[in-house]
Amino acid sequence: MSCKLKKKVPFSTITRKQAPQDKNKDVLPEESLEKLVHFNSCAVVSSSHALRFHSYGQEIDSHDAVLRFNCAPTHKFEQFVGNRTDFRLINTQIPHRYCTEEFWSENSTIFRHGTLVIRNMNAINLQRQKINNKRDKFRCFDNLIKYKKTYPNRALPFIQRPLFGNGVLAELVEFCKSTNMCDTKMRPNLSSGILGVVMMMHLCNLVYVYELVPSNKDDTEVMYYFNEEKQHDWHPYSHERVYIRTLSLTPEKIHTHSHGRLLYFTFQEQCKKPKTGDLSTFASPSEKPANRSSMEEESTAPRRGSAPRGVSLMCSTLCTKLIRTKSLGLDALSTPLKRCLSTLELTLLSIGAMTNFRLEHHACAKQFGHLLTQVHLSTDSHDAVLRFNCAPTHKFEQFVGNRTDFRLMNTKIPHVFCTEEFWSENSTMFRHGTLVVRNMNGINLERQKISTKEDKFHCFDNLIKYRKTYPNRAVPFIQRPQFGNGVLAELVEFCKSTRMCDTKIRPSLSSGILGVVMMMHLCDWIYVYELVPSNKDDTKLMYYYNEEKQHNWHPYNHERVYIKTLSLTPEKEVEDTGVVVLKGFPHTKC
Repeated sequence: MSCKLKKKVPFSTITRKQAPQDKNKDVLPEESLEKLVHFNSCAVVSSSHALRFHSYGQEIDSHDAVLRFNCAPTHKFEQFVGNRTDFRLINTQIPHRYCTEEFWSENSTIFRHGTLVIRNMNAINLQRQKINNKRDKFRCFDNLIKYKKTYPNRALPFIQRPLFGNGVLAELVEFCKSTNMCDTKMRPNLSSGILGVVMMMHLCNLVYVYELVPSNKDDTEVMYYFNEEKQHDWHPYSHERVYIRTLSLTPEKIHTHSHGRLLYFTFQEQCKKPKTGDLSTFASPSEKPANRSSMEEESTAPRRGSAPRGVSLMCSTLCTKLIRTKSLGLDALSTPLKRCLSTLELTLLSIGAMTNFRLEHHACAKQFGHLLTQVHLSTDSHDAVLRFNCAPTHKFEQFVGNRTDFRLMNTKIPHVFCTEEFWSENSTMFRHGTLVVRNMNGINLERQKISTKEDKFHCFDNLIKYRKTYPNRAVPFIQRPQFGNGVLAELVEFCKSTRMCDTKIRPSLSSGILGVVMMMHLCDWIYVYELVPSNKDDTKLMYYYNEEKQHNWHPYNHERVYIKTLSLTPEKEVEDTGVVVLKGFPHTKC
């Protein structure tokens, strides 16, 4: 059934190349969405009122990609639906009839965060190498043109190909006829929900669908979690739910009795020849298969946003450089502040050991310094994006992208830096993404308690206050004591043994190198943007969001030489692009 759906209903989006004669072709992306991204684990979050009866927020945010629908917000509902939005599927009635104020507002986060995808039931077509929007009665395409002019730095929205929605509808009709499982006449207007599920089955290896097929937790009908007014029933919900449940791997009893969460192996997993030992069913996210052992080996780094496979060709060269760094470990302090994530069972588990959880990412991005080139699409297409300290995305999307999955911050925040943004309820800088505190022994463990004798900026006290102020936000992680000192010791030894560092090393490492080593534990591949600067800019120590020259407290030259030596990227390419590709520890066989 799943393979038939894949064959009969391929997914793509309208590209600039398909409408070369259209005067507004610049509104369209150059590439189709499925060619730019592929994820391991994805969450499809419905807008159902039943989500108010679960606390799936942290679980949803831990996926590699999160899809939401139409006007569904996260603010004030983080406990139930999470905080992250990587994709938002909207119908053509937005912004003409719905979400008008939020769509056009510069400050609204609903449409500012995540990549927009337009569902397309043939309202927007292609004819003679131009866009044909005669059937676009809500003027969606015209609004996209206006949107692009209003917010030129935001990522371009994608539009599902013509006939994609019709193909899904045809499959649903045929399913109902052939199985006799649909007991009423079908409405022809599909919901965005089923179109989003099929789309994500093309883009992900595993898809978790939350309360699209409702559990027995809620007896309300057609009501949103953010709006308790009963909605009109325009769509064939009962037919769609039967179809989606039939596609699912989740036993009906487990789903119905309280979970409301369905799991799918997607086309990449189901439509291939079975292998001995393949797992066929999973009841919870923590039971995902560890499929790394069955991966074929290649000799090149993966394209950004893809699900790469193992690399052994460079291992003999890399091991001499990486094995000591790998021995540093990467543990998160288990403190009274850190609540265990029940769905992931992370009591005292090292982050570096979470190889089978959804905190594992295939391709990760980190951004630094003065990014002058347009890298927003490649950055946002990664499985995870790490940013640093007070670095914003708003008004810089063109250069640094929009997504933030992790933010590594030093202990001077919020005591010295970013005080207003840190405590503001409306600031998106610290609301989106998981916070990780860099730790150069400012926060220690002593007799099974937290010791803050060296925490001169009161970081831990501020984390306690932060937790009380925003109880529904994700609990920050703190790097283990000695992690930063271990990285520093490796850097000192590298400089001594190679004589590649020409000045005395400053003992205060930057957050940059600590973030790189951290992500090497969490990711298969790491793309580092402008930490090792390209030749695009002759300024020094200047941020992309603040053109005042900064003080040089850190051993930048030493760190850059070290990271460049670890890199797989030719030096000339680094100089031209400022992008360094590193192989993560999960793929380093020493």
